[in-house]
Amino acid sequence: MDEILMLQEEISELQSALAEELVSESPESDPAEQLALQSTLTVLAERMSTIKMKASGKRQLLEALQRYLCEAEELDHWLLSTKATLDIALGTPEEPMDMEAQLAHTKDEAEQLAVKLRTLKGNLLELQRALHDKQLNIQVRLQTAASLRLVCPL
Repeated sequence: MDEILMLQEEISELQSALAEELVSESPESDPAEQLALQSTLTVLAERMSTIKMKASGKRQLLEALQRYLCEAEELDHWLLSTKATLDIALGTPEEPMDMEAQLAHTKDEAEQLAVKLRTLKGNLLELQRALHDKQLNIQVRLQTAASLRLVCPL
């Protein structure tokens, strides 16, 4: 961008110098030389116009890139914030564990789950026995009641 501005300044200076030279020359000077100066001024003006268009395009690209950079920084900030929130919510450590630490952690969790499953299985077996005992007790009472009805009809 700086180079473009420097080129614009140089071309403007050349245009000014050539325009002054063209104006200051007397009418008796060589028409070919005046035509050459006029042609040079025209070429410089066209180049200046081209450089201005390119500079404008590059400025627009630069502005777009700066907007995208700002958006990327905002997204990065949001991502880091969301990750921190999830880490806190999930209780994950800040630093990633190495494979051995992860394996040990997973093994501990598996052992805790196995203990909980054994406890649950034991409780379910106790419940099953209690339900079976209740069922037998109810069947005995029903049989007793049925026997009493047969023996002592109302």
